[in-house]
Amino acid sequence: MKGSNGIRQERLNTARLYLSRCIEATRIGERLPSIRDMVKESGTTRSAVESAIAQNREKGLLKIIPGSGIIRSGASPVRGKIIDVVGCHNGTASYGFNSFQSYFINYFNEVISRESYAMRLHVVSIHDPLSEYRRIAELEDSCGVVLLAVQTLDIVNTFRITGKTVVCAFPLTEWLDCSYLSDGPLISLLLREIHRLGYKRIAYVSNLPEKASNHVSGGRIIEYCRFLLEHQLDFNPRWLLYCPDDEQDFHRKLDDMFSCRPFPEMILLPDSMVESLYFYLRQKGIEPGKGFGACAIDGMPEIFRLTPKPASGSNPRDLAAIKTWEILKECLVNDKIRQQTCNTYHFYPGDSLPYLQTEYNISHRTELLTSDIEQQKGNRMQKQKA
Repeated sequence: MKGSNGIRQERLNTARLYLSRCIEATRIGERLPSIRDMVKESGTTRSAVESAIAQNREKGLLKIIPGSGIIRSGASPVRGKIIDVVGCHNGTASYGFNSFQSYFINYFNEVISRESYAMRLHVVSIHDPLSEYRRIAELEDSCGVVLLAVQTLDIVNTFRITGKTVVCAFPLTEWLDCSYLSDGPLISLLLREIHRLGYKRIAYVSNLPEKASNHVSGGRIIEYCRFLLEHQLDFNPRWLLYCPDDEQDFHRKLDDMFSCRPFPEMILLPDSMVESLYFYLRQKGIEPGKGFGACAIDGMPEIFRLTPKPASGSNPRDLAAIKTWEILKECLVNDKIRQQTCNTYHFYPGDSLPYLQTEYNISHRTELLTSDIEQQKGNRMQKQKA
């Protein structure tokens, strides 16, 4: 569902994260894997790996010696000035950083390096036992830990019993007795902006499949339902969609959503699905932004190349990295401090949320969707009879 620019940026972020782990795992003067091996192990492309290598060469962390390969260079991190960043498993079959997390990690690395700290990145899979977290927690040369998207209290406690300073960034659980930075009531804030523009029939697409729902995704669904109830807005169970498996599944769910009246006036959905939504609407003869609105959740910069530019609401990743570091610094000075706060929220109106001023746009859109979906149902019935 992502365009070529989004895919390219995601590959570059993946290559940066992979190379960061390689650098932290080697000593000065040691050789890193070959570019061919890096491409294979990171699952990215040669151009993404070469770009990541070039960036680290500029920082003085790597050098290329003909006949010897890629060599670790630069000064070793000072003992006690290493921050372990742990990408916790997210409860699904495999772990992968989403765009927000990738940007966050890169920004966090830049922020702490300005103060002569080094980041050591760890990624823990759902297949790894709790002892893998224990192994990381027992590393003696680090002074603090950032747990990214932690889902269980057992993981948090594994690090706390070592006496290290622990900060959770965007935890997927609640009732944490430690410092953390959360994304706050993002859905409620977005709905407030959308409702202010005059929208009353609002659909919502969750950012996770129903089987993989967690505290955050479940909380966002509750926010959505509560807002509609408090503001006495229309609600239809078909307007609440869980994250689809692929583009075809997404379009089938949209067909189901538009199969009964009244139709929603706009849809709130993850940024990675906006391009696919635009494609779907245009197939139905509807131009996005004219009679039907779209608003992206956790909007990444890549979506603003779309026409019209979708409205979006997000917690800026650069500010998230700065806030996480500020919380961690305070806790390093006084480990009894409990800093529990939300990240800054930004809303970008874009060009895809026009105020619905005319009934013509609504009725015209309704006619187009109804005729198209009824025709598809008729075709399916004919195939079944045949």
